[in-house]
Amino acid sequence: MTQNHMTQNLLTQILTRHTTSVSAFKKNPSKVVSEAGGDAVAVLNHNAPDFYAVPAEMFELIMDLLEDLEDAKAVNASKGDATVSVSLDELRT
Repeated sequence: MTQNHMTQNLLTQILTRHTTSVSAFKKNPSKVVSEAGGDAVAVLNHNAPDFYAVPAEMFELIMDLLEDLEDAKAVNASKGDATVSVSLDELRT
């Protein structure tokens, strides 16, 4: 292992409370995710996160939040644009 690789491992932040090794994850990925109780799991390779395993429900929530952020960007980008007043009756037709 090179000095640079060792330094990089020491500085890597793990963004979850749950971790497992790649080997343990490969043996039974469903069990690893289940034991995390709905939280994400950092799967470590040489003591650094290789990837994060995320339960389906959490992934769906993340995707919803990303969509909300994109919507908020669009709203903010349109601020200052010309507005048009319409009545509810005009919208119904």
